Amino acid sequence: MNLSEARDAATIIGVIIGVMTLLKGYLEYRRNAVLGRVQHFSTLKQEFKENAYWLLFFDFVARMRKVESSKEQNRSAFVEKIRA
Repeated sequence: MNLSEARDAATIIGVIIGVMTLLKGYLEYRRNAVLGRVQHFSTLKQEFKENAYWLLFFDFVARMRKVESSKEQNRSAFVEKIRA
């Protein structure tokens, strides 16, 4: 094995190690991103449970859904009366 073959082998080994390191870094980045999203979601969920403003907001939304569904039922009953 002469000097140029040794240099080529070292280059190939270096490239392989570099690609593996890059791949491992990318996978670690993705894993940390997923963990960060889960942590952020759990923090928001805890905040929603503890904050009175959000409790009132969700209660309001739930009541509005009931109103909207009753309005839709009234509209459909009115249309049925007109068609009959």
